[in-house]
Amino acid sequence: MSPEAIILLSGKGRPIPLFGNTLMVKADSERTGENYALIEYNIAPHFQGTPLHIQHNEDEAFYILDGVLTFQLGDRRIEAPAGSYIFVPKGLAHAWWNAGDVSARFLVIESPGGVEKCFEEVSQEARARGLPGRGLDEDQLMPLLKPYWDKYGLERIGPPPGRPASK
Repeated sequence: MSPEAIILLSGKGRPIPLFGNTLMVKADSERTGENYALIEYNIAPHFQGTPLHIQHNEDEAFYILDGVLTFQLGDRRIEAPAGSYIFVPKGLAHAWWNAGDVSARFLVIESPGGVEKCFEEVSQEARARGLPGRGLDEDQLMPLLKPYWDKYGLERIGPPPGRPASK
């Protein structure tokens, strides 16, 4: 079987609605021979982001297209504006969030691919439960995420560093 080109023009891909944000799968692991997945994220302003976690199965490469993301990488915290590249090797505790007043748009390459299936399954489960797109706190979110994270080799290490301060 000869290799096939993957061609997706602007705005095309498989959308995954996830907690008020949109992930657009540009290349999934099935189309890339499990080598990688390429996902475009469009993240709302003031989105608390991910819990501090470790991915045991894949490396992640982030390229920021618009806006600013803040990353926690081990003990290091950095702001990454448009044009920034961040590589997160598997096994490194990390989190990201959008503390800004504008949406952040970025590309993520997951290598090897497969974790994009986790995002799809979580999205389907959240919709099936009628969960709101936004506004879930971690106590509501983690019971939903945990079985899928376990299945796909993600491990929660701590709360989202980008969550709003308690009142």
